[in-house]
Amino acid sequence: MNQGVLLIGVVVGVLAIGFVEVYRRVRHLAERETFVDEYAKRFDIAARGVLSGNFDGEAQYWLTHRLHQMNRELGGRQVIAYRPAFANFYHTEYPVLANTLPLMATGRVQAADVSFCENIMITHLGALHDLGTQAQRDLRNPLAWLQAGVRTIVTAPVWFAYWSGLMRYSTLERVTESWAVRFIGFVALILGLVASVVTLTTGWGPFTKLVHWVP
Repeated sequence: MNQGVLLIGVVVGVLAIGFVEVYRRVRHLAERETFVDEYAKRFDIAARGVLSGNFDGEAQYWLTHRLHQMNRELGGRQVIAYRPAFANFYHTEYPVLANTLPLMATGRVQAADVSFCENIMITHLGALHDLGTQAQRDLRNPLAWLQAGVRTIVTAPVWFAYWSGLMRYSTLERVTESWAVRFIGFVALILGLVASVVTLTTGWGPFTKLVHWVP
């Protein structure tokens, strides 16, 4: 098979993989944004009700039932330095949402606690919106498809480890978003582009002779 045809097939394959990955990212970010938006709105209604003396057990159940998912979403964003009302000490690592929900159930929640939680969720919602906007742009950018395709291939062993149960999802996210993986993907992309140019222009034979000729 002609090297040029083979190379074009490889590039098209990588582009297809990248497009699917970018499209998956757009869908995933949209789902996350929808969930956080709904959670924030339900939390606001339930918390304002508690502060005014109207406890909604159904709303409290919904929020508590989905707390684990929301904690995964917020990650370290919800961990703050916190001083309880009228106290003279600080909690240096205080997961504010996880601690505010039980206070709502017992009617001991403070307006400041509610504001902390709402601000954190709104900030996270804005971050997801920005990521989704960029992903939408990438969906129309073939270079972004190429980059995503190379990165998907580079991180394939990590995904296999996750699918086989050898790695948790949090570890998977940390590894795939790490600087080292981004750097390896960038190097692989550059080498692939150079190889493509050489194959489609001079071919490897003349190129090798040229490299040997240069003193």
